[in-house]
Amino acid sequence: MDGEGRPNGDVRTVERIDAATGLASTEVLKGQDYFLMVASDQDQHFTKVISASKGPLHTEQVFDFLVNLPRDAVIIGYGLNYDLSMWLIDFSLEERLAFLDRDARRYRHPERGTVQYHPYHWRGWELDWFGSAFKIRKVGHRNGRWTTVWDAIKQYQKSFIHTMEVWHPDASQEVHDLIVQEKMRRGGEDKDLATQTQYSLAECSEFALIHTRFRQVLLDHGIHIRSWHAASITKALMKLHKVDEHHPVRKRIVTETGASYWQYPEGEPVHGVLDKASYIGGRFELAAHGPVPRVVYENDITSAYPFWLKQLPSWRGSAWEHCTSRAHVLRHKGWFLALVSWEMPENLMWGPFGKRSGSNLVFSRSGWKHWVWSPEVMAAYRAGLGKHFTIHESYLLHTGEDTKPFSYLEDLYQLRADLERQQKGRGDPLKVGLNSTYGATAEQTTDTPYWQCLAWAGMTTSGTRAQVYEAIMDADPAATLAVATDAFYSLVPRPEILSPTKTLGGWEQTIHQGGWFFAQSGILVPMKEDGKIKSRGLPARDLATKLPDFLAAWQAKGTAGIVPVSTHRFYGLRVGSRRPGYWNHWVDEVRQISLKVEPKRRDPFLLDGLTRSYPCHVGQVNASDTVGYEPEYMSYSEDKQLTLDQPDWSR
Repeated sequence: MDGEGRPNGDVRTVERIDAATGLASTEVLKGQDYFLMVASDQDQHFTKVISASKGPLHTEQVFDFLVNLPRDAVIIGYGLNYDLSMWLIDFSLEERLAFLDRDARRYRHPERGTVQYHPYHWRGWELDWFGSAFKIRKVGHRNGRWTTVWDAIKQYQKSFIHTMEVWHPDASQEVHDLIVQEKMRRGGEDKDLATQTQYSLAECSEFALIHTRFRQVLLDHGIHIRSWHAASITKALMKLHKVDEHHPVRKRIVTETGASYWQYPEGEPVHGVLDKASYIGGRFELAAHGPVPRVVYENDITSAYPFWLKQLPSWRGSAWEHCTSRAHVLRHKGWFLALVSWEMPENLMWGPFGKRSGSNLVFSRSGWKHWVWSPEVMAAYRAGLGKHFTIHESYLLHTGEDTKPFSYLEDLYQLRADLERQQKGRGDPLKVGLNSTYGATAEQTTDTPYWQCLAWAGMTTSGTRAQVYEAIMDADPAATLAVATDAFYSLVPRPEILSPTKTLGGWEQTIHQGGWFFAQSGILVPMKEDGKIKSRGLPARDLATKLPDFLAAWQAKGTAGIVPVSTHRFYGLRVGSRRPGYWNHWVDEVRQISLKVEPKRRDPFLLDGLTRSYPCHVGQVNASDTVGYEPEYMSYSEDKQLTLDQPDWSR
């Protein structure tokens, strides 16, 4: 199914002050009417169309359209956040906020003991929205049967045009050109009803065909799913391979308020107590700032998270040993979790240990008592930093069996590679299963999800960060310009780490001849027109012509520079409800991109003609924790006498 909006003449300008920079900018708000809604199967044997000649389709018209679609159909759309927001056009602000507040409707099932959610009631309708599913039914209609609309865009992770080129490359040129033309006009001028109806029906029939082919790939590999969002593929795979049999032993505890959480038995402090403290996400950090007009080598780990997941241990029969001997910890061949404090050299380019600081993940020069998983402890040790950190205490994992619950990811990776060799993009259904597995272990919601295991998630991200860190420190650390989760950017080639063939967990290299302007973590603007834009949190198209502005700001103020970037975005249900006057409007707004090195880095300096920086200083320390504390570092020579083999992370 699909729907279309058009401008309704509501155009306003608003002056806005950027909270981070204090700079003022003018935003233009352009209202929309949702005037067309269509549904079709892949051959257009079934079609359904409703439209409004003037004004918008109203909420009850949309709801009637949805519940009267064929009962046996799988109803899917491609990127429905815009549509859902427009469907609720007749909701007041208070009604929108109540609909979004799903936690206020939670209750515990009297027999199953599981958390459930009451539907939201609106004028004789019951509805709910969670993840990628919108559910609706009319009270007294069809014996109370629910209609579910799935937003499947996260399963494809591409634009619709790219998805169509992968899954239906032999589509007629007429259909392809029509869809491309109308996609380009999105949010633009008034639209012709006949052309829009033709376009929407074409898009619906294309997507129905595409999704049928996508589903067949899953069925061919024994993956049967009933819900259509990215996590459903992953969870079906985890269930198929009985991953839950290797999950930590736990029981669900219910509080007086109805909230629940998993509790782990005594003697397993890592689970439920230390797991959140030891789990941090991916590393994004710049050590170069401003223009770097040189060849840059981008080194990426192939499917880094699946690679580390496949090495994770089973918790079945495992036990934790509490340990205060540093030497005993470093000789342990398996996983451990250590409470670490550190004081690194002033001129160290890359800190080994990360910690949360507000909304940022920083790898500071100093840190006090943070829980760190073994891969990063060992990476720091092998980098020659052993004399610069203390291990206060640790928990050593002794596994009860050699089973690796996620070992199936290796076979899944190979199956995906085989499909990719047949036709690029055809392995995407299995790619979704691969890449979403980590997310299932790291999922954090009000009610603890069934597959969540933050110890597994922490091990995965720690292993990835450690693999990147070791690669950086094995050569000249000053040659590394930036880190982005499973990749680092270097001024020198690193042929010694590259894999001869593309393998799970191996290194790949991409050469960028023109270099980049390093603006922020995740925002790199190419110095040549044919370069690739890296844009995290901002559409790449908005940066396509901004290099002169970045260079001018850098020349004028260096790291104190700020670059305004114009962007065009739709304020839908969630964001629009936080700024009510913006709801259901396309907005031309300005993002202020600051070039400062803080808060993750400090003290910019020149090195070989480039602006570089050091890790930030220590974060806030609770003074009471340091009373009577005397560091007990092993001597560097004593550290060096330890004989350490490569750890076996499966143990």
